[in-house]
Amino acid sequence: MSKYFASSIMACVAEILVQTTLPACADACDPYVAAMVKLAHTPHLKETTIGAQTGGGHFDLVTKTIFMGDAFYELRKGAWKKTARSGDQQEEIFHKAQSRYTVSCHSDGTEMIDGDIADIVSTQGASSTVPPEPIATDHRIWISRQSGLPLKEEDRISITNPGGDVSSVETTVKYEYNDVHAPEM
Repeated sequence: MSKYFASSIMACVAEILVQTTLPACADACDPYVAAMVKLAHTPHLKETTIGAQTGGGHFDLVTKTIFMGDAFYELRKGAWKKTARSGDQQEEIFHKAQSRYTVSCHSDGTEMIDGDIADIVSTQGASSTVPPEPIATDHRIWISRQSGLPLKEEDRISITNPGGDVSSVETTVKYEYNDVHAPEM
């Protein structure tokens, strides 16, 4: 596997993780879209575990981000990096990302997560506009009935390289809303 392909996989994964969304479609996607818009305006901690299988083998990566309403913090190489970003800007990022995918959604039942009833929405999406390779996604999101916010997400992302080989990335995202504060810098 070339260095270019490995870095392009991570660039595509990063874009998907930043957006944490797929586009709205018929009514089945409405709860998902509403949860992601609400998330854009709610302080939260987001922990993402990425597991990737490529021609070069398997690797895992854990990332953490915190959103405080006026700033976005990302843990990079053991240090927090702060970016000024409002909820409106977060929402704009979400809506912009939506235009890059074709998606279908359906309800996938309910599940109890930490004492909270969550509705599960599953999405399948595809994009040929996210450079440099086509991407297909299978996504599940657990949305709290009580708060309307996402509790967790799972994704399987398949990326087809120019030679036709497919690499896959699996992510698990967990959200925290209680006792969220800006990290010490």
